[in-house]
Amino acid sequence: IAGLPQWYIERQLNNFYDSVRGAHPDDPEGLRMRPMARQFRDRRHEMPVVAEFVAQMPSVSPARALTGGDAVKGKATYEGLCISCHGPDGKGLKEMNAPSLVIADDWYMLNQLQKFKKGIRGGSQDTIGQTMAVSAMTLQDDQAMLDVIAHISTLPQ
Repeated sequence: IAGLPQWYIERQLNNFYDSVRGAHPDDPEGLRMRPMARQFRDRRHEMPVVAEFVAQMPSVSPARALTGGDAVKGKATYEGLCISCHGPDGKGLKEMNAPSLVIADDWYMLNQLQKFKKGIRGGSQDTIGQTMAVSAMTLQDDQAMLDVIAHISTLPQ
């Protein structure tokens, strides 16, 4: 998460705090994060400080652990589905509430796409995440996800 923008980190911490994220029984990572976010005593003061600190940390080159994706197919899908929110460079657009993808580990992106597709993320309380859930549902299968991720991995950080 190092290098993600402060606004995005704050929103996710608040989502965990309010059980908008991390409350689904099939989200073990979120279920671990939610109690951590709920430890803030004064979230209106403390969350922005933590988010700013994390946002100022230098991002590291993301791990590339996945294989089997076709970056050419993924580029076509990305341009038709993802570009309007995450931008042509994959660095995200604040006005669309979309974070950078180029600093994310590929395994993490696959995990999150699967959660959005299965309804584990982006539920009824997460109005911003619902947009991502709808997009993920248009991806036919894990291969389509791997293809998009393969394209994202070709974008400069």
